[in-house]
Amino acid sequence: MVGAEQRSGQEQFVESTGSDLARNTPLPPIAANLVRLMEQAREERQEQGYTEFYPQWWMYTKGLELVNDYSPYWRRRVQSEGFQRLAQKEGIHVEDINLRSEISDEGLEERQQFFRDIATAYGIAAYAEFTPRQKNRFREELREDIQDLNIGNVTLNEQQRELLTQIGTATNTPIDPDQEEYHYYTVLTQPDITEEEMENDPRYNT
Repeated sequence: MVGAEQRSGQEQFVESTGSDLARNTPLPPIAANLVRLMEQAREERQEQGYTEFYPQWWMYTKGLELVNDYSPYWRRRVQSEGFQRLAQKEGIHVEDINLRSEISDEGLEERQQFFRDIATAYGIAAYAEFTPRQKNRFREELREDIQDLNIGNVTLNEQQRELLTQIGTATNTPIDPDQEEYHYYTVLTQPDITEEEMENDPRYNT
């Protein structure tokens, strides 16, 4: 519900990938717009009077938002009578929501996997830059993947590696452009985050 209006606007730039992510479609517009949105978030944070902003965590969570934006389940929910009634009550203009009707459920799932793998790989690469609470949350999400999806690594294709490299450069996160596999154990074999570390972590958005 919360993201309904947002999905009708700020994430439409992702459509520049075209109708088939398996093709050699241009990715730079996606990276450029992600960076633009990140800088807007940074400026908004500063306008609110805060000095701390953590681009690595912002970029990771934005990747997860992209995954949600391509959910076939979410599209079916928006089209349901229950959501239509709720939207009318809340003043949400359903006709303005981009349902990506030209994309099949299989196509949406393909895009979900595309961005999910990038987000996971980026989180692994950027883990050292996360705050203690962010690290703890990321570790929980990796464990959920292992338990629910029975996976312990992601393998990126050329397009995914290109986008990952671009957002890594924008957030000062070292990325090996030739690295294809990112293993969960590189994070999960590191020491768990203690309660004391999290309690003493005063930083923004942790």
